[in-house]
Amino acid sequence: MQDVHEHKQKWTYKGHDIISCETCGFIHLYPFPTRDELDNFYSIKYWKEIKPCNLSNIEAQKNAALNNAAYIKIYNVIEKNAIKPDGKTRTMMDMGCGPSLLQWLFKEKGWDTLFLEPNKDTYDFLVKCGFTGYNETIEDFTLDDDAQIDFINIAFVLEHVMDPFIVLRKISRLIKKDGILRITVPNDFSRAHLAYIETMKGEPCWAVYPDHINYFNYESLIELLNRFNFKEILRTTVFPLDLLLAAGFDYYRDDDKRKKVGSIIHNFTNSFVNSGQEDVLTRLYEHIALAGFGRSIELYLMKR
Repeated sequence: MQDVHEHKQKWTYKGHDIISCETCGFIHLYPFPTRDELDNFYSIKYWKEIKPCNLSNIEAQKNAALNNAAYIKIYNVIEKNAIKPDGKTRTMMDMGCGPSLLQWLFKEKGWDTLFLEPNKDTYDFLVKCGFTGYNETIEDFTLDDDAQIDFINIAFVLEHVMDPFIVLRKISRLIKKDGILRITVPNDFSRAHLAYIETMKGEPCWAVYPDHINYFNYESLIELLNRFNFKEILRTTVFPLDLLLAAGFDYYRDDDKRKKVGSIIHNFTNSFVNSGQEDVLTRLYEHIALAGFGRSIELYLMKR
């Protein structure tokens, strides 16, 4: 990133400043966490408490992955939009994947798969599952030849990295012309979040120190991706928790409301699925995303 970060808007939460950076074009922590803080957090807490690996019963996990509804939706979007070269096996890469097993579905469909995972325990788990990958950070990773990958998946990673510009520049080099990038990040400081702060006098409780360094909404993320020659082809999201906040259902400051969030999402989703209207729910989330709402951003883009 740049050395100077010009900004006119700033929020402070739990003693840490978050700026709307005009230099970078998106919101981020400033000053940044130190390397020691990040190393300590990831080595001691993150992979043991927040994102642990289940190393047991690999066959059961494979079956679950192959029948995972979210994975199947991702695969179908890629098949619908990706160019299919005659006689050539396509390659997908899951970057910073953690214990995600999206690769299994693509592998079963005849794709070559690669993964990139900096955590050694998770890397060992994925190798044990039969996948080929690299035990490196995205910032340190290089392939011998650029532009080899037909589809790159990078889910809930960009908010963690020190320099999104380096990561996206690397992805842009790795992915083939007309290849597909799927990227997901939390939808932070959305219009609904800003309304919540302004009208409910709420704090940006979605800010997580030290691991969430960068904060994106649809506008800032798409503008950033355009710099690296990616064109949006589809956007969607998940349940719009940010709209609950703007409506006064403050699950951050009310424990009773927080306990109800899971059942609200579950009941809402199942009311469509169990009534045979899952396609309606899919279209609804796509339209909510077009308006800039939803708790996470899910974008599919083509490399130009």
